Amino acid sequence: MLPIKINKAKANTMIAEAATRLGVGVEDLDEENTTFGAECLRRYGSGLPAKTARVLANYIVNMATTEGIDEEKVENLAKSMKGWREFDFGDPRLAKLGAKFVQRQNNYLTNVAFLNPSLYLQEDPNIFSSLPGDANRGIWKFGDTTYPVGTSPDTILNKFRSLVKTPNAQKVISTLLNQSSLADMETLLMKSEATVGSGNVKKLQVETLYNIKGGEMFVSRKPEDDGRKFAADLGITSDHDVYFGLDISKDGKTAVVTVSVVKNLNSKGWKSPEHNIGMATITQRTTVDLTKEMPDVIGITFSQTFTADRINLPPRNEAPN
Repeated sequence: MLPIKINKAKANTMIAEAATRLGVGVEDLDEENTTFGAECLRRYGSGLPAKTARVLANYIVNMATTEGIDEEKVENLAKSMKGWREFDFGDPRLAKLGAKFVQRQNNYLTNVAFLNPSLYLQEDPNIFSSLPGDANRGIWKFGDTTYPVGTSPDTILNKFRSLVKTPNAQKVISTLLNQSSLADMETLLMKSEATVGSGNVKKLQVETLYNIKGGEMFVSRKPEDDGRKFAADLGITSDHDVYFGLDISKDGKTAVVTVSVVKNLNSKGWKSPEHNIGMATITQRTTVDLTKEMPDVIGITFSQTFTADRINLPPRNEAPN
């Protein structure tokens, strides 16, 4: 993703293209806003990768047609965007962050989840309750078998149990195979603090995962850069689709848990579609060692893509690429 130079003519063209992508007509974007928006894009978008600059152009046009262009907010978002990158599993730039996620995940399993029976089904203490809770909310893929959104929890649970037979493996994998396993990733997207342990202590300990090398590559922005203070307003993304996957190696020694979220890029960080300015697909892939009596996490890798061209699309019923 090479940086681009944006002169006045290119900025005008990019703002016009952003208006087309967002379905904004000339009656909604007057000459004054067009000129000011193009100047903001030239000032703060020049030097960004082309794909990122297109998202910034969408952001500027969206502001122009909703609350009005705030140059300081444009500048602040552009600063956060400088770190945004697309990446695939195993990217060495994310090795340190992946190692920290492994350490935190194993700590959560041992020192939080396993010590709290209420997190598991009363009728089956080896199944984390969020697995059936998420069963009908996303797309599921077990090996070569895919289940669409809305599949019954019993179907998902039965398939899970048919693949993962030992109690300890069921306990570990079910704890990871649900949307709550993305809690640490969400702190990257919101540039917020991640708690250490359960949080049920007098003095709360936290970590800033987004400051670890690679954390800046995720689509994100600092909430204070946009004058926002409340949790509902954090970040620049809102959920769109979720995908869950489980693959067991042929020798039965490892399991790979995949949880992927398709996010709307949203100028407000809200679910309101009128503020959508693009989309991102962010995936966490967790490898579990099944050879141990109590399986544990041995690797976590990530992938991310984003675009300014997909806006307000309906949820899909297939796994993201």
